[in-house]
Amino acid sequence: MALDFLTKEQRRFTLRCCLVLVLTFQALFFSGYSGATETVRIASGEWPPYLSQDLIGYGVSSQLVTAAFKAAGLGVEYAFFPWNRSFASALKGQFDATIGWERTPDRERDFWFSARPILVEQTVLFYLQDNPALKQGIWQADRSRKLLVGTTLGYEYGQKLFDGESQGYFVIYPSPTDELNLKLLVNRRIDLFPIDRLVGIDMMKKHFSNALHNVRYDPEPLRVVELYLLISKNTTRGEWLKARFDEGMNILDQKGVLNEYFEEAHIVPR
Repeated sequence: MALDFLTKEQRRFTLRCCLVLVLTFQALFFSGYSGATETVRIASGEWPPYLSQDLIGYGVSSQLVTAAFKAAGLGVEYAFFPWNRSFASALKGQFDATIGWERTPDRERDFWFSARPILVEQTVLFYLQDNPALKQGIWQADRSRKLLVGTTLGYEYGQKLFDGESQGYFVIYPSPTDELNLKLLVNRRIDLFPIDRLVGIDMMKKHFSNALHNVRYDPEPLRVVELYLLISKNTTRGEWLKARFDEGMNILDQKGVLNEYFEEAHIVPR
C-alpha cells in the first residue's frame, strides 16, 4: 500500500485527535467540571506518532490518556525516558503509571492494566515497490534467493515471521535500531522490514522522505497486539487510579469520542 496517501491520513488523524480533546473539554465544562484535584505522573518512552515529548499533547496516544483522566477529574504529567527506565520507574512506584505495553503474566503481577487498550500495534512488512525479488509476492518460497528481512534487536515480531524463516521464505538480519533498518531498506541492503504501520510512516517522513514514493507495505499485518496503560501496584493509590482511568474511558465512550479516536486511527481494538 502506498505511503503518500497514508501521510495525508496521518495528518488528518492528528487533527482529529485535537478535535477529540476539544470535544472532551467542552463536555466536561458543561457537566460542571471545575478542574483536576490530583495529578497522575506517567513515565513514557519515545514512539512517535503515538508517544513523544516533541509532539502536540505528547502524541496521539498520550492525548487519549490525558483526555480519559481529565474526564475523571484528574490532571496528567508526562516524563520521557528510554523504555527500560520508563518501565522500571513505574515498577518502583517512582511514577504512577507507564504507557503503551502489552499484557503479560509477569507484568500483571506488578501493574494494574487499564480495562481497555489505548492503542493496537499493527506490525506490517515495508518494502520497495520496484524490488524485482518481490514480483511474485512476499509469501513465495519458490524464488532464486531467500528474502532478507531486517529486524530490530529486542523487538517482538510474532511467530508468523519466524515460521516464514523456517519454511524458506526469509533470512533474518538483525540491526540495533528501526532507523538503521529503514536506511538498509531504502539502500536495498534488505528486502523487507517489519514495523508498526504508523510508526514506519512517521519515520520515513522524518528521515527518508525522498524515498517515500517507492516504499510500500503489505496490508496483511504480521502481528496485531493491544497495548495498555500500566498503573503501578507499588503506589498507594494505584488501584484507585486504574478505576478513575477506566471511568474516564467509559465517559469518552458514552460521548462517542472514543470510537472517533480509534476509527480515525484505524486501530480499533478487537
